Amino acid sequence: MTQPGRAPFWRIRETLPPRVAAGLGLVVPALAVVVWWLVTRESTPGMVESRIVNINILPSPAEMLSGETLRTLWFERELSRSAVVSLARVCGGFAIAALLALPLGVAMGAFTKMGALFRPLMTAGGYLPVAALVPLTLVWFGTGEEQKVGFLAIAVFVYLLPMVVAAVDGVDHVYLQTAQTQGASRLQLAARVLVPIALPQIYGALRMAFGVAWSWIILTEVVAAERGLGFIINTAQGRGTNMGHVYLTLATIIALSFVLDRLWAAGDTMLFPYKRGAHV
Repeated sequence: MTQPGRAPFWRIRETLPPRVAAGLGLVVPALAVVVWWLVTRESTPGMVESRIVNINILPSPAEMLSGETLRTLWFERELSRSAVVSLARVCGGFAIAALLALPLGVAMGAFTKMGALFRPLMTAGGYLPVAALVPLTLVWFGTGEEQKVGFLAIAVFVYLLPMVVAAVDGVDHVYLQTAQTQGASRLQLAARVLVPIALPQIYGALRMAFGVAWSWIILTEVVAAERGLGFIINTAQGRGTNMGHVYLTLATIIALSFVLDRLWAAGDTMLFPYKRGAHV
């Protein structure tokens, strides 16, 4: 029996106050930092061998955030410039994929024959091992920026297209029937009924696809890159000189992704104000 005034921890679909939710969200990161400190501390001061995890695998929090590590990462590795370069590549690949996937996805979801025409290609793309495209894009585009942007464009397109089709195809048929009774043409049904109603789902698909582009940035910049966040990780890991650079760069990618996702969330609230208050 639950004691009066105390809610059980395992309550299903409970509405939590923001402060409680924020506090619970800090528990796991705090525990992770404690475990990190424990496995990287020297049980015998001055003896690196006494650590549970070797420094070449995981530096301690103090080593990770040391002035030397931060200085070399910021100035010698040019973290800020590399972040800008990676962001430009992600935005370029995402823009190309969206320009192709949006009109094709709307056409496939709206017009049955267009869907039948391209659905086998879309289905095949769902089983495509995206990582295997790296050597192919090197052959198609060379080793310059075109290869990196092209690879990201293909990866995002394969992911985005089915989601756009599903968003348009999922619009209730009753809206089409209502518009048809008002004399709407086929083009008007697509442009003024299907797309506006599916737009919140399409926006959500774009938001998720942008995150997917970030998830592929490291693989994109492994080959023939002179700058970028993936290049920093690949170089530091290959030389094995400072694994702190690897983890800090990964943290930078996560932080950038979070900030950009919040911008997408703000755009969602602005474009679809009726969703305000919903979880975004």
